Amino acid sequence: MELLEALEKYLVETGQIHPLARRQARLLCRSVADEGLHAEAQIFLLLNLAALNLGAPRAPRDFLLRPLTEEFVKRNVEVYEKEHPGSSPAWKDIITGPDAGTTVAAAVDEALRNPRRYAPLTGQEPLAENGRYPLLIIGNRQNGCAGFSRYWRAAASLEKDLSNRLLQPPSALSDQKAAHAIHDVFATDSVLEGTKTFHYRQVTAAALALRTNFLIVSGGPGTGKTSVVLQILRVLMHAYGEIEPDRIVLCAPTGRAKARLGESVDRGIALLEKKASSDNSGGRARDLSLKNLARKTIHGLLGTRPDGSEKYHKGNLLSYKVIVVDEASMVDLHLFSALVDAAAPDCRIVLVGDMHQLPSVEAGAVLGDLTDRFAGISGHPTLTKHTADWVRTIIGGIPVDNATNGAPSLVLSTPTMTQKAGRLADHAVILTHSYRSTKEILDVSEQVNNGDVDHALLSVTENNDASVVTLDTGEGVSPIKNWLKEWYSNEKLEPVRALRGLDLDAVEDPHHHDHASAVSGLSKAFEVFDASRILTLAHEGQRGRISINVLADKLLRPQLDEGNRKSFFHGQHVVLGQNLHDLDLYNGDTGLVVESKNSGQKVVFRRGECYSIHTLERLTGLEPAFAMTVHKAQGSEFDAVLLVLPEHKSPLLTRQVLYTGLTRAKKRIRILGTRANLQAAIDTREERPGGVEL
Repeated sequence: MELLEALEKYLVETGQIHPLARRQARLLCRSVADEGLHAEAQIFLLLNLAALNLGAPRAPRDFLLRPLTEEFVKRNVEVYEKEHPGSSPAWKDIITGPDAGTTVAAAVDEALRNPRRYAPLTGQEPLAENGRYPLLIIGNRQNGCAGFSRYWRAAASLEKDLSNRLLQPPSALSDQKAAHAIHDVFATDSVLEGTKTFHYRQVTAAALALRTNFLIVSGGPGTGKTSVVLQILRVLMHAYGEIEPDRIVLCAPTGRAKARLGESVDRGIALLEKKASSDNSGGRARDLSLKNLARKTIHGLLGTRPDGSEKYHKGNLLSYKVIVVDEASMVDLHLFSALVDAAAPDCRIVLVGDMHQLPSVEAGAVLGDLTDRFAGISGHPTLTKHTADWVRTIIGGIPVDNATNGAPSLVLSTPTMTQKAGRLADHAVILTHSYRSTKEILDVSEQVNNGDVDHALLSVTENNDASVVTLDTGEGVSPIKNWLKEWYSNEKLEPVRALRGLDLDAVEDPHHHDHASAVSGLSKAFEVFDASRILTLAHEGQRGRISINVLADKLLRPQLDEGNRKSFFHGQHVVLGQNLHDLDLYNGDTGLVVESKNSGQKVVFRRGECYSIHTLERLTGLEPAFAMTVHKAQGSEFDAVLLVLPEHKSPLLTRQVLYTGLTRAKKRIRILGTRANLQAAIDTREERPGGVEL
């Protein structure tokens, strides 16, 4: 076996590239003018495809060569041999041999030195914007790097557009008018939830929205990111008469995230409607007019066509004055660039998301690129002293949480901090106070984020069910069975059993005499499943999502729907694996199978305080959801979580996926796995070099 064939098999069989990518590389390398370089060009293409699969839009030399580093090869061989017991891969001896890394490194170095070596496949970025781009661009960033032109161009365009936007001042607004707008919204008689006050950083975010056309609101789960979105919009509408509800849009990378943001705003408006107000100036009417804001996926907002082009772009701008983007960590580089490109220069863009969560599935990690500068500074200060003083003046007199400590901690107090923040100083607020998870979960999550292995491992109590954060080192599937029995015992399943024969017409008809009791019954049943969840990193294997759901089926079907041999059973928790736009259902939406009174099995989805009911026949891509992957659970929260790690070392074990899994839990988290694999996850931060630089 030659080196090229061994490299192909190694990358495909260890999941570093898709089999289709191998075929693409074989075809594309034939376009290289020098036939003697076809094999070498194919190797270079394969490495770039592997780097792209890891999310790097513009990969430096060391990242391109990462698949052939000793540690990386060793880990992949170990995983392969554990997944294929008794077999040794045919490529092992060549890839682990002394010559493979040296030979490939020499080829990469030559390509980076001479961008046109594999012309017309490779070349430099053209100087003119309308110049012809090669498939692979080779540039001088980080002493030489390469990337596919689609992502290279997106990154370069986004850097330019954001730089211009950050220099663009918002509409002129006097300090008096700004203070008046803030006080209208945050004064005691306008607070939404009883006597609750907002945190100092939340109010600061609303104030900054008056001062910039580009604002990042980041923070962990439960820090009030989505709840402050409504306040930001209210403040903008109170300050600027030209901002009307039809010029505001809520959007997100997925339909599910879009729906959640809309539900959060709807809840806030509903509370505002119930609250008596002394505001007779018209401000209340403007607040309540936010009730029917447009909600779109980013693809829907841009009018993305089947060929990937967009209806809206720099030559055909969106008409919105305010664009709010939720779950911004999940937005990939190309989509982010297209959104900013299509936004009018005077449009305010508000990004909302958790900078520590898993990045997008596609290449790039834009929110991470923009917020990394703040992540490494203790306390996450984001404001220059001048702006912090302005905020203090504008919000003076408003009752807030943590006013004494909050104001000083926001200030970039040294020249080094200010330099590190760069152009994004005064354009971001990192929310740090969680109103949701317990202190123990928050502490260990922060330790994981910081890569503090020693303290994180000390915070996790081993095999102690009474602990809030527990490491279960049990083997096999017994710990999973125990969890299912604990959370879905006979007594706890009673509200789900009670739904059998439910008249679903009563749920959909608010005037039906049984409407209230039917809705109450559904609410109690959903509470059973929202109380806990099993989250996995992998789909396959005995501790993967698929096998755990099969196990749950065997344990729970007899208790909920004995004798039923259909694919789905009454009381089964299910999740959609694709978007069904015509039904207003989206990938990641979870529902409950109900054996209804007159119409057989149907699936009920919860939409805020309402329910959406559909026949099984109309729902394609439906899967069991007693266990879900961490990726699919992003944005969700549960009282208790069983986080199942792979049984052996795996590329899936990263700091970001561990943090995301941990922070889905509000009260209790049990990690199933070995201490060595937990440590490996904390030690391994997923890197995506070559992203946005400002």
